[in-house]
Amino acid sequence: MKTRVYKRNKDVVCRKIGDEYVLIPVKSRLKDDDCLYSFNEIGSLIWDRLDGRNSVDEIVSEITRKSGKKRSVVETDCLEFVKDLGREGLVSSS
Repeated sequence: MKTRVYKRNKDVVCRKIGDEYVLIPVKSRLKDDDCLYSFNEIGSLIWDRLDGRNSVDEIVSEITRKSGKKRSVVETDCLEFVKDLGREGLVSSS
């Protein structure tokens, strides 16, 4: 999964407010179209990078550099976040 590349679902409206994103599903194909999603600064950075070009490993490296946290912690958190996004239908592997 670390070398996989993911892309955002186009059936989601996304607005950046400060350093955070708010997502609103707009199509009923998504798991829950009556739901809002909001991400903190790190979640927003991950969301930004899920553009179909960056691998999870590249995203983890960037967050590790910027945050100063242990890579193993960042990797675990990032992988879990991307899995959650996939389960909700917000991203898919490209």
